[in-house]
Amino acid sequence: MPNRKNKRKRTAGAGGKVSPTVRDVGRMWLAEEKAELKASTIWRYSYLLDCQIYPKLGDVRIRDLTQEMMQEFAKEIKQTGRINGSAPLSDNYVSSVVGVLSDLQEYAVKKKMCHPFIFPISKPGMKKTRHTILSVGEISRLLTCLNEAKETAAAGVAITLYAGLRVGEVCALQWKDIDLENGILTVRKTVQRVQKGDGIDGSYLRLDRPKTPCSMREIPLHPNLIRMLKEREEKNGNLFVLTGTEQFMNPATYEYQYHRMMKKACITDVNYHTLRHSFTTICVEEGVDIKALSEILGHSKVATTLDIYTHPTIAMKKREIMKFPAFDNW
Repeated sequence: MPNRKNKRKRTAGAGGKVSPTVRDVGRMWLAEEKAELKASTIWRYSYLLDCQIYPKLGDVRIRDLTQEMMQEFAKEIKQTGRINGSAPLSDNYVSSVVGVLSDLQEYAVKKKMCHPFIFPISKPGMKKTRHTILSVGEISRLLTCLNEAKETAAAGVAITLYAGLRVGEVCALQWKDIDLENGILTVRKTVQRVQKGDGIDGSYLRLDRPKTPCSMREIPLHPNLIRMLKEREEKNGNLFVLTGTEQFMNPATYEYQYHRMMKKACITDVNYHTLRHSFTTICVEEGVDIKALSEILGHSKVATTLDIYTHPTIAMKKREIMKFPAFDNW
């Protein structure tokens, strides 16, 4: 017969209390984080916990969780981490899963449920995605198509191209957010996917606050954009720009319409975020003040704008290389 006393010793933590499992700690951690994080972030964390972490590590006592176990876990889901176990996961995805597990473990340390690790957990290398930007010719063709388009969604594409909004921000945009008289667009909200209840039985879309406090912003409108929007303006401020109704558009539906418009402009295989990258790169190329540009994009740091959202063109590089002095004695 098993020795119950010894078994309890193996699972007990400080003060003789039974050590909670990874699943127990995960639930406590998320319950506290709900007050600070956006609903969409909580949904993403819950999904990673329920689909990746709990099936393999959920029943492990948090005090027994070791760095070696976490490293083996990362290797395993890297190879067969998809829901049906049929294919490997990307390094970026595995890094996200390990990041959630590391945060959970650090929370347990903070609550004195276990001891901290001696060394930080290594994650798979995050591959920096190289984004494309639209050429001048592609932008010209796209603008021609947008001017001729009958879809209300065409205005959203133009807004991102001229003001750099995110897809969720465009879907949440109502006519009361656009002051055409003074040429100001105000970003107050975004469309986010959030979790139903406490499980992963489903999710739904709702209007939420923007990505960060800095994303709440006012953006001056370009005269060309003002002209286009005046031609489509609705007097009822509660109507959404993309639908012309009091119901916002699903971002997935909007991206489908976006790709259809891009196809008309003979531009293929370009995701929606390319518009935001193109807007930013063109602004930098034209000498727009980087601090002002960062605020237009809703970034909290100028470094984010420079590191992620700008892509020097060959013309920019040629112009900059000519600044190197031409030594007369060469």
